[in-house]
Amino acid sequence: IVLNDAAPGTGAGPRLYLTGTTSFTLSGSFTGDASTNLTLFNPSAPSVSLGGNNSAFLGNIQLFNGSLTLLNNYAAGAGTIDFGLSSLATLTFGGAATAPVIYGLHGDGGTIAIPGGTNLVYDLSYGDFHDTDFGGTITGAGSLTLTAPTAANPQGSLLSGNNTYSGGTTVLDNAILAMSTNSAAGTGTVVLNAPNGGLALNSGVTFTNSLTFTAGSLLGWGTFAPAGMPTITFATNQAVAPGLAGINDNKGGVMGTLTLNADVVFADGGTFKYAIKDPSTPDGVSLLAINGNLNITASPGGFTLKLFTYDTANTVGFANLTLGNTYNIPIATVSGSITGFSPTVFTVDATNFQLGQWSPTAFSLSQSGSTLYLNFTAVPEPSTYALVALGLGTLVLPGLRRRRR
Repeated sequence: IVLNDAAPGTGAGPRLYLTGTTSFTLSGSFTGDASTNLTLFNPSAPSVSLGGNNSAFLGNIQLFNGSLTLLNNYAAGAGTIDFGLSSLATLTFGGAATAPVIYGLHGDGGTIAIPGGTNLVYDLSYGDFHDTDFGGTITGAGSLTLTAPTAANPQGSLLSGNNTYSGGTTVLDNAILAMSTNSAAGTGTVVLNAPNGGLALNSGVTFTNSLTFTAGSLLGWGTFAPAGMPTITFATNQAVAPGLAGINDNKGGVMGTLTLNADVVFADGGTFKYAIKDPSTPDGVSLLAINGNLNITASPGGFTLKLFTYDTANTVGFANLTLGNTYNIPIATVSGSITGFSPTVFTVDATNFQLGQWSPTAFSLSQSGSTLYLNFTAVPEPSTYALVALGLGTLVLPGLRRRRR
């Protein structure tokens, strides 16, 4: 089946409806550009199966009703699977689709059922061009893998359903799993092995899954309390980032408090990404809250504090700092004790602080009781004054929540 764009350049291509009262299987393949749509809709809720390799189909598959079964790993094509507002549609997998691949997912309803023995691969490499937010429910005994192996920048998907799939979740490469509910990652173990990605928690979310933390960032405004992990270590390729500090997909607020309900170790190779927008307001700076002890084991210069400043539009730029003022900003609080602290342990990366106009030597860290402080005086390099006067230096970043195409 070939779906040709009837009006090239208009963005309004043809739509093929799969409808009727009789269930059927489409074993062949179909093609179409990004303006085309394959739509499953009928009040009688038909059951349709797709058995072909549809990787040449770039349009969306819209599930407004009924049941769609994918029998080939590439049956979903390369576009977005869109459930819209429906809570009636179901997507499931069978036949040869033991590792089915999807590239976009959208909707506030609907169900995705992953059978046992099936690993659903969610490739976010083209997230800038696809919808990646899903509020429906994911069920079944299968597993979910989020990956973005060919993406130039981190790419995120927001899951906000009360999911019950039990096979586990793996986050790889440049992918970010953003969770808006406690159960967004199902009931199984989460494996985070995404050197340029991470696991982000929305405000009020508590993460209690088992966690295998190999590489990536722990992000957001929620609470990490992984089951069976009394200690969280940040070493090589591992970072902690309250709010969305250091992620180029920022939209909305980037500052905030991230809580870790565990003992924490800052080891050689680890990174703490810290964001400032306006130190004069409570929500203008980030904070790492550790409900446990902090043990700093890194050797001199072995642990990186990477600083970011954001403007009022939450884009990387100039924070609201008063020239000449001295700032002592709490960046981490600990309910227990801090051991091993020395200012020499930290290497300050100021590349993204006031657009790189300040020298790393302008900053220092100190400890007072159970709090770590970032200290500096707002006296930047002379070239910064010229940038401020010209009003330059704002870099606009794409949003973590995708706009619909």
